[in-house]
Amino acid sequence: MKILLKLALAVLFVYFLIQPYNWYCSSLGDCKTISLARFIQRKAGRSVELKLEITNYRSDVTFTTQEPVVTVITNEINNITYKLKNSSRQKVTIRPEMFLEPENAKDFLETFKCLCSRSITIKPQEEVELNFEFLIDDRIFLEEVIRGNDQIKIRFKI
Repeated sequence: MKILLKLALAVLFVYFLIQPYNWYCSSLGDCKTISLARFIQRKAGRSVELKLEITNYRSDVTFTTQEPVVTVITNEINNITYKLKNSSRQKVTIRPEMFLEPENAKDFLETFKCLCSRSITIKPQEEVELNFEFLIDDRIFLEEVIRGNDQIKIRFKI
């Protein structure tokens, strides 16, 4: 019994150490967050179609993705690459905002590496690749957030 209690306390202690580190990584984007979901074996997922949209209000930056629609698998870690190019002669800082449709899909989305919630600075004429790494929990089908052939729309706005 004492061993189980010590083990539970150790797990809680590690969890509370990981959380501030993840907040730091998410805000700065300098490091890879630690997620226990990477180590937990999940049942095989189903395919979901994601519609990727970008709303760009800036004329000095191009922000693109390779495909407007991608198919991903739930319960697996997925990756989408975006390209950001500064076409100006000055350093540019952007902070993408992410929106999901349906809105309650966010309850089933776990992000490991996100473009959102952090500032990204690029030098003049520089082009960078930005990775959006995430997992969609298969429970999204059980909760009927999406049904059958429905899409999830992910929109980044800068």
